[in-house]
Amino acid sequence: MRQRIYSISMNLRIIIKFIGLTLSFYKKSKPGIYFLMYHSIGEKINLEIDIDSSLFKKQIGYLQSRGEIISIDTASKMIEEKISLTKQYFVITFDDGYKNFYLNALPILENHNAPAIIYINTSFIEHPEMIPIDPRVGFTKKMHPMSWKIINKIKDNSLITIGCHGHLHKELPTISSANIEKDIKKSLSIFQAKLGIQPEHFCYPRGMSNQRVENLIASFFISSVITSFHGKPLECIKNNYAIERIPVLKSDGLLWFKLRVSSKLYLDILFFNFISKKFLR
Repeated sequence: MRQRIYSISMNLRIIIKFIGLTLSFYKKSKPGIYFLMYHSIGEKINLEIDIDSSLFKKQIGYLQSRGEIISIDTASKMIEEKISLTKQYFVITFDDGYKNFYLNALPILENHNAPAIIYINTSFIEHPEMIPIDPRVGFTKKMHPMSWKIINKIKDNSLITIGCHGHLHKELPTISSANIEKDIKKSLSIFQAKLGIQPEHFCYPRGMSNQRVENLIASFFISSVITSFHGKPLECIKNNYAIERIPVLKSDGLLWFKLRVSSKLYLDILFFNFISKKFLR
């Protein structure tokens, strides 16, 4: 029943997208830094967060033709220094640490010389059965994590930045500050033991944060990203610890993707995040 309701809800998004298409004729894209959120590439499963490899390749090519894909470190510096932006910049982010990032996404990124950051959920890598997606939506048994051996290879790639996605993948606003700190320290200790590094960038589990959480995370990392729950355009980012992202979805294809990365489908972002909160978390 839950999967059926989810499928119906996804179909309703078509109407919302056409509203966005209509609005796009009246709304021009503005210069700014746009953070894009990916999860899975080329797994060939019926999940909105799994993007076909051929489509991902076209999306990366489109971004490079429209603006410039930059690293998370470059973006963080631009935000911190409040640099005046004259064009669109894009930051490619991946969550969780699925094996298909290494198999399917990385070769495309390398062919396009496009940097990206992947936020690793350490409990998922250590325990593959702890998939950070609600199993009630189905298909999650096919979602396998990378091994530490693979991640070690990736960390030496100049295009890829390793970020932290916490350990137990819990919504941080719902737990105490002491337990948040415990979770972060646990994750960082695993990164140090397995990779010999301390990630500088963080992704809030399930995209959830508040001021208390942001203040705490700031003592460990130089930037943090969330999901764009408000759906507002991302022309201006003022807080390195509350960077909103645009979710990239299977049903977008290339046409809707072009509108989405121009912040012209923000109504759809609102609706998708509502559905995701109910069915993917």
